[in-house]
Amino acid sequence: MVSTLILGQIYKEVFGIIKNKLAITLMCLLISLVSCKEKTKQKNENVKLYKKEISSNNMYIEWFYHSYISNVSPDFITVSKGDLVDTICFCSNIINVEFYHDSIFIESEGPPSKYQYEYKVPTESFDYPIVIENTLK
Repeated sequence: MVSTLILGQIYKEVFGIIKNKLAITLMCLLISLVSCKEKTKQKNENVKLYKKEISSNNMYIEWFYHSYISNVSPDFITVSKGDLVDTICFCSNIINVEFYHDSIFIESEGPPSKYQYEYKVPTESFDYPIVIENTLK
């Protein structure tokens, strides 16, 4: 009778430990799966790091780059008017962006380029002329 009680007590403790370990294992698995899903979501959504934002009249200019794992990312220049967005530049050698006298001025170090390849910037966006100022003429 005593041995049965002792075996019953041991069984309850062992089963309780196994039950707790199973619960802990399942919680760890659930947490890791949820965190992986969030990391995948963040990986697909590039974070914009702004260098300059210009707002004038009903137009908005953004100069930014995306945060990647490496530190190599070309700059983007977008012009927004209402719900429309025009990406006018995708270059790696932009120095400055300005808007004055109803024109968009992009200052670049050499001809606008994405890494070593030359990039053709449009001549206008939403009827605003785009002027390229090359510092290495």
